[in-house]
Amino acid sequence: MFTGASLAFYSLAFWLRHTEALSRQALEFTILFSLYPESLFVGAERILLFSVLPAGFISYVPVHLLRDGKLGELPLLLAAALGFVCLGVWVFERGLRRYASGSRFSVWG
Repeated sequence: MFTGASLAFYSLAFWLRHTEALSRQALEFTILFSLYPESLFVGAERILLFSVLPAGFISYVPVHLLRDGKLGELPLLLAAALGFVCLGVWVFERGLRRYASGSRFSVWG
């Protein structure tokens, strides 16, 4: 999930200029929020932690699976991880197509 999220964050450079600091901050926020207890976040913050910043899936869900012994939910966690990786690859490929189409040139002969 962390790899997929970082790939999506850094792929913003295809559409926006000078996004290295923004992408790095998004990854740092993901790490930072995954260090705090889950009970601190409610409502919209909680939705943000499980969608835009996958901090909830990176730290809270695996801890609950191990602590509560509910390994039957492991496929759900793996599916979420695969979804974030696929999202990152999709964003990167879309950006790469956009970047490649902007560098076309014609030969005069």
